[in-house]
Amino acid sequence: MTVSAAFDGVNKLNYQTQIVPIPQWKAQLFAEYSRDIHNLRVSLNYIDSYVDQRTSPYPPGVLFNTDGTTRSANNEGRKIDRFMTVDASYRVLLPWDVTAVVTVDNIFDKEPPFARLDLGYDPFTANPLGRTFKLNVTKKF
Repeated sequence: MTVSAAFDGVNKLNYQTQIVPIPQWKAQLFAEYSRDIHNLRVSLNYIDSYVDQRTSPYPPGVLFNTDGTTRSANNEGRKIDRFMTVDASYRVLLPWDVTAVVTVDNIFDKEPPFARLDLGYDPFTANPLGRTFKLNVTKKF
């Protein structure tokens, strides 16, 4: 029994199919520096652009801007732009077996690229939270 015919899902949104979005390239590059009790790691996260292969959300027509001007509705959101963020984590080993970690995700506060989905972005490949801060303190007993 065939559930659906095979298809090439690479570089596509794959909305309402059996697979999630598969950009052509996803990468993470990091640099890490450690000295004594200190550790600093900076990461660059990259997700390549990809295409929304659906046809129904892109009918011919006109969209209205908030100022009343018009723009073409044909291709807005068809190409989902690349998404790149930079994160940093600093870890320090403190006395009494205590470790503290401070993390800043999405340092440059990048917004997710527009996609014609319910949320206005693709939740499988992008994060809408913007810059976030985390503090973690652990103690070994």
